[in-house]
Amino acid sequence: MKKKLYYISFITLFCLTFAYSADIFKSFFQENPSDYTFEKNALYYAVDHKELLRESKNDSLVSRYTLRKQFIEYTQLFKNFSLHFDYSRNILNFSDILNNYYTASDPLPISYSFGIKTGVLHSGMNIQPGFNFSFSTLQDTLFIKNFPRSETKIYNDYFFDLLPGTLGDTIYYGDNYYKLDLDLLLDKIEEERGFSFYTRFTSSRNLFSEEHINTGKSKKLQGPRASLNSLGSRKYLGQFSLKLNRTSLLKFTIDLSSSPLDWSHTVFPHDPDTLEIIRLVNSKLNSYSCRLGYELLDKPIKFDISLYTGGLYLNSHIATPVLGYLFSLLPIAHQGDIDLSTQYFHFISHFDYPIDLGFMNITPSLDMLNGLYSTRLDILALLQFGIEDIDMSEEYLHFASISSLGINSKFILSPDLYMDLNISQLIPVIKQLSPEALTPEPSELKRYGGLSISLGVGMSW
Repeated sequence: MKKKLYYISFITLFCLTFAYSADIFKSFFQENPSDYTFEKNALYYAVDHKELLRESKNDSLVSRYTLRKQFIEYTQLFKNFSLHFDYSRNILNFSDILNNYYTASDPLPISYSFGIKTGVLHSGMNIQPGFNFSFSTLQDTLFIKNFPRSETKIYNDYFFDLLPGTLGDTIYYGDNYYKLDLDLLLDKIEEERGFSFYTRFTSSRNLFSEEHINTGKSKKLQGPRASLNSLGSRKYLGQFSLKLNRTSLLKFTIDLSSSPLDWSHTVFPHDPDTLEIIRLVNSKLNSYSCRLGYELLDKPIKFDISLYTGGLYLNSHIATPVLGYLFSLLPIAHQGDIDLSTQYFHFISHFDYPIDLGFMNITPSLDMLNGLYSTRLDILALLQFGIEDIDMSEEYLHFASISSLGINSKFILSPDLYMDLNISQLIPVIKQLSPEALTPEPSELKRYGGLSISLGVGMSW
C-alpha cells in the first residue's frame, strides 16, 4: 500500500513541479536588489540552456529535464527617470520522465514572462517600483500502458485491480499557470555609507485539470470524470541593507510564503453517486526563512557570506475516489494523512574575481552552499477491507553541500557593443546522516545535470 501512497504523491508532485518550472533553475543565491542600477540606455538579448537532470546509457544522450530561455531587455534613461522592460520565453522539456514502463506523454510547456521597472531619483533617493507577470498553458494526453501490481492479493483486490477501470487508459490533462510579482526598492547607498530597503510580493495560481472515463464494473461510477487541482501561493520578502563604510555592507532578509492546495473530483454521470468522494487532496504548505549576510565592497574581489535559517511545514489529507463496490453496496475508497516538517540551516558564500584583458573581461566565480536539514515525516493511511493500515513516523537528518563553478566572459566588440558567454556547473553532494541510508543498487545509467549556458549580446548608448 506504500506504493499507492507513492503513486498519489507522484501525481501531486508533478503538478507542483510544473507550477514552478519557470523558477526551479534560479540560483539559490539571492542577488542584491541595489545592484539593479540603470546607468545607460541599453538593449540586451540572450539565449539560455539549463539542465536539471540528464541521463546517458549505451552511448546515447537523453534529455530528462531542460529549460531553454530567450531573454530580451531594454532600458531608456531620462533626466531623473528611467524605464526598464524585459521579456522572456521559456521552453521546458521533461517529456522523457513521463515516457516509461507505466505511461507515455510528450508535453512541452512554454511559459512567457514580461516586466516593467521604473526608477525615480528624488532628494538623493533612488526609488524603483516594478512588476513582473508570468504565465503558461498546456494541453496534452497521458496514455497509461501498465498499472502497478502488488505481491499481496488483498492489495490487488481492493486497490490495484480497480485502477484500470477507474482511470481508463487515457487521461486528458491541462495546466494553466499565472504569477505576479510586485516589488519596490528604496536605495540611498552613497560612497561612504547608506541604506536600502527592498520588498517583494508574489502571488501565483496553478490550475491542473484532467478528464478520463470510468469503465469499471459499477454502473454508478461509469462515465466521464474530471478533477481540478488548484494550487495558490503567496510570498512576502523584505530585505534591509546597511552600508557601514566604503567596504562593508550588512543585509537582513525575511521570507514568508503560504501555499494551500485543493484537488477536487467532479462527477459527471447522469445518475451521480451521492457517496462519491469529492475532495481528493486538501493540503497546506507554509515556509519561512531568515538571512543575515555580509558583503565586501569596493574591491576587485567580490565576496559575500550569508547565514540562513528556516522551515517548511506540509499538512495534507489525501483520498482516492470511490474505486468500486463490495457486494454492490459498500464503497471502496482509501484515505491518508501526511505531515512533513523540515528545519534547515544554510551557510552560503560567493566569490568572484574580474580579470580585464582589454578586449574581454573574464570573471571566474565560486558559490557554495552547506546545509543541515532536520525532517520529520508522519504518514497515517486509513485503509479498508482488511488491508493493513499504515502508521509510520520517521525522523531524518541530511547534509547537503552544493557548489557552483562558473565563468563569465564579456567580449568587447566596440565601445558600445559587447557579447557575453556565461557557463556554470552545479555540483551537489547530499548525504543522509540519520538513519543510515541504504546502499544504492549499481546501475549502468549515468545521471548528471546542473549545467547552465547563456549566450547574449548587448549594446548601450
